[in-house]
Amino acid sequence: MVARATIGRRVIACALQPALRGRGARQASVFLNSRGAAGSSGDAAVQVGQKPGAGAAARPEPVDPRLEVVDSGYGSLVVAKLPPYSQLHTRVGRILGQSPDAHTRPVARGAAVLLGRNAFSMEITTDSSAADVLLAPQRPGDVAVVPVSGAVGYFVRHGSLLAHTRFLTVSAWRGLGSAFHALAFDAVGGRGSMVLNSTGGLHRLVLQDGEHYFIDPRYV
Repeated sequence: MVARATIGRRVIACALQPALRGRGARQASVFLNSRGAAGSSGDAAVQVGQKPGAGAAARPEPVDPRLEVVDSGYGSLVVAKLPPYSQLHTRVGRILGQSPDAHTRPVARGAAVLLGRNAFSMEITTDSSAADVLLAPQRPGDVAVVPVSGAVGYFVRHGSLLAHTRFLTVSAWRGLGSAFHALAFDAVGGRGSMVLNSTGGLHRLVLQDGEHYFIDPRYV
């Protein structure tokens, strides 16, 4: 990771996409923000999957929530529209409001305390009725909904992952053999959507195959 800063924005997430034979050049995406660090608490290592239960086989195929960003001019929030038998995960203290048919409960995050992370996250579910939930970061700033296709793996800065759908996996990144990087970033994979947040504005920088850009890692 390059330590030289050439732009005054904070990068909160980056994605690397492997080359696909016969499908054109590779691309990489970087999200930058214009102010300081996002959020003060983070997410620990956890793998999220469909929750088993009695009668699950009789339920319709689960559909991920529809996530809409609302910009107030000073900061953004997310309206999550959950269809029946849906599920969404967010950080503790990020739910502004919810309709009566949305059910929330804290979920233990495994070895979170050992990694200096919040020991719990919030699981939001619906039964046979749809529901709405309002989510917002702890500090005013931009919010971005990022689809994750499964072909791209993201590394998200600790404290910048506001929410994610059920079939995404989130784990502490132990890249570069350094404990600092394991604490600074989370690895996000699978298929679904994640919501990024930052203090200040976000900018997505798209790099073509072979293109280089120098960015202060504190702003990734």
